[in-house]
Amino acid sequence: MVIFPFDLRILLDEKFFNSCLVHEEEKKNEENSFCMDCCFSLCCHCVIHHKSHRILQIRRYMYNDVLRLKEAQKIFDCSQIQVS
Repeated sequence: MVIFPFDLRILLDEKFFNSCLVHEEEKKNEENSFCMDCCFSLCCHCVIHHKSHRILQIRRYMYNDVLRLKEAQKIFDCSQIQVS
């Protein structure tokens, strides 16, 4: 059984690319970032309030939510991740 840190477990369970409830009326309000310090998803309008926090940008690739290894390496130990 693999035990994940609390913030990583929340990141893995989070649903991205939904409309932000705080910025419903704004354009480009989809939640495509995750604040590792607050442990919740953010839209581009929310991110500005988390400038000093550890933020990961989530991307879509072939119907999957992904993040760039280069960004993840700033926060996690990714030495065991295999890259093609």
